[in-house]
Amino acid sequence: MDFIPSQNLFEELRKAFSSARKGVKIVSPWVGGNLFAELLKSIPQGVEISLILRAGEVEDLKITPPEAFKEVETRKGEIFLHPTLHAKFVIVDRRLAFVGSANLTDRGLNRFGEGNSEAVVKTTDKNLIGELEEYFETLKGGAVRVDNTLVGSILGELSPIGGEALILEPIEVGEFLLLPSEGGSVILRVEGLKRVSKTLGGSTSELPKGLFVESSQGWKKAFLHALLLEGGALWRAELSVAGVWDGKTLKRLETPPRSGGLLFKVEKGLLDRLAKTTPFGAPMVCPIYVGKGKGFDAFLELAQVWSRHAAVFGITGSGKSYLTQRVVSRSATSDCGVRFFILDPQGEYERALKDLLGDRFKGLVSVRRFPKTLFPLSLEDFVELLEALGFSHLLKGNSSEVRLLRDRVASFLKPLLGGLGFSNLSLGAFLEELQREFPDLSDELGALVEEIRLLFGEEVLKNQKEVSKLIFKPFGGRVEIFDLSEVSDTRSRLNIAGLLLKRLFFGGDKGRRIVVVEEAHNFAPERGFGDAEAGRRNLALLMLEKIAAEGRKLNLGLWLVAQRPAQVNKYVLSQTNTHFLFRLTDKNDLSAVESYISTPSGDVLKSLPTFGVGECYATGLGFPFGMTLRVD
Repeated sequence: MDFIPSQNLFEELRKAFSSARKGVKIVSPWVGGNLFAELLKSIPQGVEISLILRAGEVEDLKITPPEAFKEVETRKGEIFLHPTLHAKFVIVDRRLAFVGSANLTDRGLNRFGEGNSEAVVKTTDKNLIGELEEYFETLKGGAVRVDNTLVGSILGELSPIGGEALILEPIEVGEFLLLPSEGGSVILRVEGLKRVSKTLGGSTSELPKGLFVESSQGWKKAFLHALLLEGGALWRAELSVAGVWDGKTLKRLETPPRSGGLLFKVEKGLLDRLAKTTPFGAPMVCPIYVGKGKGFDAFLELAQVWSRHAAVFGITGSGKSYLTQRVVSRSATSDCGVRFFILDPQGEYERALKDLLGDRFKGLVSVRRFPKTLFPLSLEDFVELLEALGFSHLLKGNSSEVRLLRDRVASFLKPLLGGLGFSNLSLGAFLEELQREFPDLSDELGALVEEIRLLFGEEVLKNQKEVSKLIFKPFGGRVEIFDLSEVSDTRSRLNIAGLLLKRLFFGGDKGRRIVVVEEAHNFAPERGFGDAEAGRRNLALLMLEKIAAEGRKLNLGLWLVAQRPAQVNKYVLSQTNTHFLFRLTDKNDLSAVESYISTPSGDVLKSLPTFGVGECYATGLGFPFGMTLRVD
């Protein structure tokens, strides 16, 4: 063991560093200056460098400048921050060590007798060096590594729902952070960010300029670490808890960790694993890719749709149908064994799925194109039709002939709810029968026929048998499109949709099935909205309520798509458990979806009006946690 006086320390260290072949380990509360830079430059390329610094308070990082971090970062060295470090030693290749009082700063190294008076010894004793190696690992275990993933610290207490954090850099809203804890890694989502002033109250003076100009990111992170221990901040983040990752499953946070815990960015590999996990911690049964999240690929657990229903909301052109079409096409070519039935009032799905599926379209998709028609299901429907055409007097009144005619119409239409009425007789043929049976009303009934022919066309008087066959045709194929774009009459469209839904519910099939309802507000309206009736005569609404309440036991799920969530039946919506929220601007619609966003901050709701095309917030049982994603 040799004693090294202050004036010789720099040369002794430079000689030792230049002879290094494997690694140099430095323990020094503070480093920096020209002499430290020269020492690092003397280390041969390829030699590993590990540095443990003190960062227990802001003053520590005012002594160690950004340039010192940059020197170590340039050499791809590791930097660790220890809150109470006071020891000072250096190990070179596990064969040589220096132990003493000197920090590796210009004053500590005292090259020309212009600094501190320090005492250092040099040793080659293997046992002593071994003990120093062990102590180095102990110090490292109590330190925090500075790298690109360290971003901040929890502020105050973290609840099972969320909390606040102090952040060094402006990370994105929607990004995920990791908080190490005893029970596993707590996964947190950034819900909002607010910049904090450059000057801080209390004992901390104005922040150093190095934080706000180009300098070492490592030094900035180290400064943050020290700053957080004093209670300062640069960014304040609102966080929501996604869960606790124990290495296998994502679990609920039951015991919040202590305040002040450090936050790290989540590695992409872990995010990709989490993205295929259910909210209950298990791997997804049927993951369907839906787009890009913040740093990961986002997947939907389709099993939660065929059992617990989903809803997609957004203004026209926001991307809701684009998403739905991709989910259908990807599911149809997956091994999930799910079938889709699409109520398509605009006739857009056939072309879209042809483009997406290409040559596979014919083998996977069947299309039922319903013609323009009138398809009343009840006496009330028939009365409504005659009122619209100006012939209500034929079925209103108390004369014996009117009562007989009303009974005849009711007896003919009643079987329709069971699927028999128009299977053998068209509307025109039925009206001709009435003309023969009621000769006194023959002229009026003939005028009714001509009015229908004039307003709707000849085919509308003849095609009820064809429509009936389309409704009761056996289901087949992985995807069935019910193209209702030609059915302009609201009541007829609701009746056809209602009968199709009735068949799906009561048909006895318990295979995995999902009913896509485009423009759901036109089939299941909330009272007071739109042309479609919200009462008991709306068979489509009645069956959607039935499927929403009882479809789970039949593996029959709903996928509702609507521009205006405020106009969709509240009971049906209350049964949906997975939600995609695209751009929404109307205050009533924003209010309608507010309950779906279970975050401690209101920033997600505030951001919905600003979403771009294809951007949405996905939440509910179909995802491991709420997330902002771009449909892909």
